[in-house]
Amino acid sequence: DARIDATLLAALVRRAAEAAPGEICGVLGARDGRIAYAIEVPNRAPQSGRFEADPLALARAERELQRRGLRLVGYYHSHPAGDPRPSRADRAGELWPGTGRRLRLIVCPDGRWAMYEVEATGWRLRAGSQDT
Repeated sequence: DARIDATLLAALVRRAAEAAPGEICGVLGARDGRIAYAIEVPNRAPQSGRFEADPLALARAERELQRRGLRLVGYYHSHPAGDPRPSRADRAGELWPGTGRRLRLIVCPDGRWAMYEVEATGWRLRAGSQDT
Protein backbone atom coordinates (compact mmCIF):
# COMPACT_ATOMS: atom_id res chain seq x y z
CA ASP A 1 0.00 0.00 0.00
CA ALA A 2 2.63 2.52 -1.15
CA ARG A 3 2.14 6.29 -1.00
CA ILE A 4 4.06 8.57 -3.34
CA ASP A 5 6.44 11.18 -1.96
CA ALA A 6 5.23 14.71 -2.82
CA THR A 7 8.73 15.86 -3.81
CA LEU A 8 9.11 12.94 -6.21
CA LEU A 9 5.67 13.58 -7.70
CA ALA A 10 6.51 17.27 -8.27
CA ALA A 11 9.80 16.28 -9.94
CA LEU A 12 8.00 13.88 -12.29
CA VAL A 13 5.45 16.56 -13.22
CA ARG A 14 8.31 19.00 -13.98
CA ARG A 15 10.06 16.37 -16.09
CA ALA A 16 6.81 15.68 -17.99
CA ALA A 17 6.53 19.40 -18.78
CA GLU A 18 10.15 19.52 -20.00
CA ALA A 19 9.66 16.52 -22.28
CA ALA A 20 6.28 17.57 -23.76
CA PRO A 21 5.03 16.91 -26.38
CA GLY A 22 7.01 13.69 -25.90
CA GLU A 23 6.22 11.25 -23.11
CA ILE A 24 8.46 10.18 -20.26
CA CYS A 25 8.45 6.72 -18.70
CA GLY A 26 10.23 4.80 -15.99
CA VAL A 27 10.12 2.65 -12.87
CA LEU A 28 8.99 3.41 -9.33
CA GLY A 29 10.76 2.14 -6.21
CA ALA A 30 9.50 2.04 -2.63
CA ARG A 31 10.81 1.40 0.84
CA ASP A 32 8.71 1.11 3.98
CA GLY A 33 5.47 1.68 2.05
CA ARG A 34 6.62 4.95 0.48
CA ILE A 35 7.37 5.53 -3.21
CA ALA A 36 10.35 7.85 -3.05
CA TYR A 37 12.49 6.90 -6.03
CA ALA A 38 12.02 6.85 -9.78
CA ILE A 39 14.35 5.98 -12.62
CA GLU A 40 13.50 7.34 -16.05
CA VAL A 41 14.13 5.07 -19.02
CA PRO A 42 14.43 6.18 -22.65
CA ASN A 43 11.22 6.42 -24.66
CA ARG A 44 11.78 4.67 -27.99
CA ALA A 45 8.39 5.54 -29.50
CA PRO A 46 8.81 7.13 -32.93
CA GLN A 47 5.90 9.57 -32.53
CA SER A 48 4.99 11.92 -29.72
CA GLY A 49 1.91 11.09 -27.70
CA ARG A 50 3.09 7.50 -27.19
CA PHE A 51 5.80 5.75 -25.30
CA GLU A 52 7.75 2.56 -25.62
CA ALA A 53 10.16 1.91 -22.77
CA ASP A 54 13.57 0.69 -23.89
CA PRO A 55 13.57 -2.95 -22.65
CA LEU A 56 17.28 -3.12 -21.84
CA ALA A 57 17.16 0.20 -19.95
CA LEU A 58 14.03 -1.00 -18.16
CA ALA A 59 15.80 -4.16 -16.96
CA ARG A 60 18.78 -2.08 -15.81
CA ALA A 61 16.50 0.32 -13.92
CA GLU A 62 14.72 -2.56 -12.19
CA ARG A 63 18.10 -4.02 -11.13
CA GLU A 64 19.22 -0.59 -9.90
CA LEU A 65 16.18 -0.41 -7.62
CA GLN A 66 17.11 -3.80 -6.14
CA ARG A 67 20.73 -2.69 -5.69
CA ARG A 68 19.50 0.33 -3.71
CA GLY A 69 17.35 -1.88 -1.48
CA LEU A 70 14.10 -0.61 -2.98
CA ARG A 71 11.11 -2.66 -4.04
CA LEU A 72 9.81 -2.31 -7.60
CA VAL A 73 6.20 -1.23 -7.10
CA GLY A 74 5.27 0.04 -10.52
CA TYR A 75 5.86 2.19 -13.54
CA TYR A 76 5.12 5.73 -14.61
CA HIS A 77 4.59 7.63 -17.81
CA SER A 78 3.24 11.01 -18.85
CA HIS A 79 0.26 12.17 -20.86
CA PRO A 80 1.36 15.48 -22.47
CA ALA A 81 -2.23 16.41 -23.39
CA GLY A 82 -3.07 16.72 -19.69
CA ASP A 83 -5.49 13.84 -19.04
CA PRO A 84 -4.26 11.38 -16.40
CA ARG A 85 -6.80 8.69 -17.30
CA PRO A 86 -5.37 5.56 -18.92
CA SER A 87 -5.51 5.45 -22.70
CA ARG A 88 -6.79 2.49 -24.70
CA ALA A 89 -3.16 1.35 -25.16
CA ASP A 90 -2.54 1.72 -21.40
CA ARG A 91 -5.58 -0.42 -20.58
CA ALA A 92 -4.68 -3.05 -23.18
CA GLY A 93 -1.39 -3.59 -21.37
CA GLU A 94 0.62 -3.38 -24.53
CA LEU A 95 2.97 -0.76 -23.08
CA TRP A 96 4.12 -2.73 -20.01
CA PRO A 97 3.62 -6.32 -21.14
CA GLY A 98 4.05 -9.18 -18.71
CA THR A 99 4.61 -7.07 -15.61
CA GLY A 100 1.76 -8.52 -13.56
CA ARG A 101 0.11 -6.66 -10.70
CA ARG A 102 1.81 -3.28 -10.34
CA LEU A 103 1.04 0.38 -9.79
CA ARG A 104 0.85 2.69 -12.80
CA LEU A 105 1.36 6.42 -12.29
CA ILE A 106 0.30 8.84 -15.03
CA VAL A 107 1.55 12.43 -14.69
CA CYS A 108 0.62 15.46 -16.79
CA PRO A 109 2.58 18.66 -17.45
CA ASP A 110 -0.27 20.70 -15.95
CA GLY A 111 0.19 18.99 -12.57
CA ARG A 112 -2.67 16.53 -12.70
CA TRP A 113 -1.84 12.91 -11.95
CA ALA A 114 -3.40 9.56 -11.13
CA MET A 115 -2.11 6.30 -9.71
CA TYR A 116 -3.77 3.03 -10.56
CA GLU A 117 -3.41 -0.49 -9.31
CA VAL A 118 -3.38 -2.76 -12.32
CA GLU A 119 -4.01 -6.48 -12.38
CA ALA A 120 -5.63 -8.98 -14.72
CA THR A 121 -9.10 -7.67 -13.91
CA GLY A 122 -8.30 -4.10 -14.95
CA TRP A 123 -7.26 -0.67 -13.70
CA ARG A 124 -8.41 0.61 -10.29
CA LEU A 125 -7.82 4.26 -9.29
CA ARG A 126 -5.90 4.49 -6.02
CA ALA A 127 -5.04 8.18 -5.77
CA GLY A 128 -4.91 11.31 -7.90
CA SER A 129 -5.16 15.04 -8.21
CA GLN A 130 -8.49 16.59 -7.29
CA ASP A 131 -9.88 16.83 -10.82
CA THR A 132 -9.02 13.30 -11.97
